[in-house]
Amino acid sequence: MDDMGFHTDISFTSVLFAIATLTTLALAKECSSFPTNPIPVAFALTDCTTAPHDNVPKANSKGIIISLGSPPQELCVLPSTFTNNTFIPTVEVCSSDQATSFATCASRRGGLLDMSASGVNFSSISAVDDYPPDVNWVYIDETNQYTQKGNITLSLPFEVSLPNFRIKTIEGGQRHNVGHFGLSGSSPVLQRLFDERGLVKGFALDAGSQSSSDPRDGHLILGGYDPGKMGAESKNFTLENIQLPSKRVCFLYVLITELVLSRPGLEDFPLVSKGEQIPACIDPYDMLFRFPNRTLQALAQATNFDNTTHPDPSQFLVVEPGLTYPSPDAFNGSLKFTLNEDFVVEIPREELAHPLRGIDRNGSISVLSNITELNVHYEPALVDTAVLGRAFLSKVYLVVEYRSTGSLFRLAKTAAGDISAGPIPFEPDCTDSSNRLNGGQVAGIVIGVVIGVVVLLAGIILCIRFY
Repeated sequence: MDDMGFHTDISFTSVLFAIATLTTLALAKECSSFPTNPIPVAFALTDCTTAPHDNVPKANSKGIIISLGSPPQELCVLPSTFTNNTFIPTVEVCSSDQATSFATCASRRGGLLDMSASGVNFSSISAVDDYPPDVNWVYIDETNQYTQKGNITLSLPFEVSLPNFRIKTIEGGQRHNVGHFGLSGSSPVLQRLFDERGLVKGFALDAGSQSSSDPRDGHLILGGYDPGKMGAESKNFTLENIQLPSKRVCFLYVLITELVLSRPGLEDFPLVSKGEQIPACIDPYDMLFRFPNRTLQALAQATNFDNTTHPDPSQFLVVEPGLTYPSPDAFNGSLKFTLNEDFVVEIPREELAHPLRGIDRNGSISVLSNITELNVHYEPALVDTAVLGRAFLSKVYLVVEYRSTGSLFRLAKTAAGDISAGPIPFEPDCTDSSNRLNGGQVAGIVIGVVIGVVVLLAGIILCIRFY
């Protein structure tokens, strides 16, 4: 009896799998409809200074440069897997900011969209049907009282223009910094580039380095990657779109299965021991590591963090405050991560510790050389889920592909001296017409499979009744 029940479950599973697979084959785009050599869209990920415009001063920030409207307004945004949509801060955000100067606020946001300027041509939209959901945005604006939806012209490098591109503007609140360039699984910008230019939905990210001794720029590539950055040691991960207990959606989900603090002349200090598992989200929007409370407290204790170094934010704003120490040589160590049991990467001191950086009242980047900041956020991560941001990605090349046959992301360890080979497009997400089943063939096979399973189930039922 139990054995028959097992086979019944297998039959249902087989039907669902067969139908899903055959439908995917039928609906996949034919390769002949793709351009032969689509050109990926590449950005420099760097310290960016936006051009002043209208009533908005220049902004000094970190990220990629995009332009909105015509004539274009430059803004610095960060690639984000926290959101699907692109979120852009407006002048209204800083007009209501009483804690810092307007120039400081503008640099904190990577520039501001002036909706009142001529040529913006922002067309508000009340319907939400054409917007993919942003489940995570509730942590920034719980009631959506500060966001507005609308169309605008988005200009990207290589003279790529996307008219009537749908964005969400941010018009208030203080729980946000630079604008989000949404690259999660339902990203409108990736969808438009797929529909209009044949670029496979996906991206590659070299986070660069913010080392104070040897900084370097990185890059963001849409629809392709740089093979020169794909080191010998790499690992593929399934993109699972995990929903965490807090309802936060994590697209680039991994497990930290070991984490060690290593310091010269001292025994290695385990922050996450073998046998433990800490869930983690990789997100290039964040600069700093964010750790669960227990891990954060262990690190703070091991490094003698005393929580007494706090510059006046009205004079020196630290956008992402990390652990700080009142000495220029307070930290000398590295963090060695093991992800999913077998991917090991070490983040050295130069990518972890640096003189404290902030934004002064004039909106310029400033440094306090007598204070050391560790690239670990001083507050615990939400719901015991770590965040691995650009400090982690300084030593790891990230490649993400959202494919109809299954999405994945790849992590590749980078090394000093890696040479860029230039961007190449991803392999097309399509089916060759010579191997592709047409709709009638698929329908016939599906109907045959269903009839066969019905006959099989009828036989099982008769066996149960009479035997």
